[in-house]
Amino acid sequence: MLTARAARWATRQVGREGRTVEEVAEELGCGGHTVNNEVGRWGRALLEADRNRVGEVEALGLDETLFLRSGWQTRRLWCTSVVDVGRSRLIDVIPGRDAKSAISWLRAQPVEWLNGIEWAVMDLSGPYRTAYDRVIPHARQIADPFHVVRLANARLDQVRRRVQNETLGHRAAQATPVRDPQALTAAHERLGHRGVYRIADPALADRYTRRLAADLQHESCPPEINQLGRTIRRWHTPIVNRRSRPAHQRPHRSRQQPHQTNQTRRLRIPQLRQLPDPSPPLRRTTRLGPAPSPHSPLKSDEPVFGLSA
Repeated sequence: MLTARAARWATRQVGREGRTVEEVAEELGCGGHTVNNEVGRWGRALLEADRNRVGEVEALGLDETLFLRSGWQTRRLWCTSVVDVGRSRLIDVIPGRDAKSAISWLRAQPVEWLNGIEWAVMDLSGPYRTAYDRVIPHARQIADPFHVVRLANARLDQVRRRVQNETLGHRAAQATPVRDPQALTAAHERLGHRGVYRIADPALADRYTRRLAADLQHESCPPEINQLGRTIRRWHTPIVNRRSRPAHQRPHRSRQQPHQTNQTRRLRIPQLRQLPDPSPPLRRTTRLGPAPSPHSPLKSDEPVFGLSA
């Protein structure tokens, strides 16, 4: 264990100067684990004491992340990522993905900081919605479009697998229409895979989402599609609120960096394969007698000179 003065110096060297733990440990004459533990302990205290390092957050996001696979049964350990959506900055990582851990983290923050949050972004997760409702009910909730589209594609894929098993009795062949996902998702309106997110008017998007949820719950639709309609009806407000916040949209090409504007039009040259060596391959030579030892020969193996045959 290092002294307080040495631990502060090591933390400053690693955190501010960007030096590696091995370099600092070699200079102090101790082990790398000792320096790493002290840097983590002092660095954690500095982060907890600096309440202004994050600043004001207008849009707060909670998202579940697979943190680790552990154990002989590959048990999954999940965590919750707290993100500043407006600036695309990671704020903190919380163990678990339940409502209790999210509520505990939110209640530990200053009240002034929580009052400044106007938008609460999340996936289609009930625990995160509960945490927002209990701690920051004034924030308008927004459902992440990626998770909404992924849920719709998953329900459609469930219908495809069920139909092809009932009609064919096995997985569909490569040339059958039921295997083509584009033939299943195409529509005459040609709204694309984002649908409601292309409507600029929030009022029109609200009516469209309500009508879509009602149509998907019709008795003529498969049960998987009915379940999708009930989910859209339950998450109707967070889905529509996406149109009320233009800042959370994907940045336009005019707002991208100069080196990202012409990425799709840039000529891409395929990587050349490495040519084989023109020299003939080496062949293994047969050696008679015992194999030579890599160690020094014994005295009995050394040649004796001066003796007659």
